[in-house]
Amino acid sequence: MATILTPLKKLLPRRRPIQIKRSTKPYLKEQGWRHTYENGQPQLEGYYRTRYGSFYGRIQNPSSSKPSFYIKNPPKELDKHSHRSCFTDRGNGWYSVHFSTLPRDLDSGVLHIERTLNEAFVLSKKTA
Repeated sequence: MATILTPLKKLLPRRRPIQIKRSTKPYLKEQGWRHTYENGQPQLEGYYRTRYGSFYGRIQNPSSSKPSFYIKNPPKELDKHSHRSCFTDRGNGWYSVHFSTLPRDLDSGVLHIERTLNEAFVLSKKTA
């Protein structure tokens, strides 16, 4: 078998993979999240972005070791997702988001919520 592949290896040059540098800009900044204040307390406001739409959110106590993540009017597709219980109604369309393991940083928390929202849409399309 090796003798058959040897001529092919000579025809196809081996190239080293191209290394692409990761952006040094934090994900939240790339996505347009901004610092605001509510009742004198700092928070971040922005959008959880999915390929199916964007959903307004906020992060309270962003500089603490236990920041609180919220989403306004999450999509109905989330109702059938296994992580639906992680989204708790707080009234006026706001839902707090509970993590079984606290994200190590704010970027990770937002990415986790976006991934969950994307999964909810994908799963809802498969069951439809």
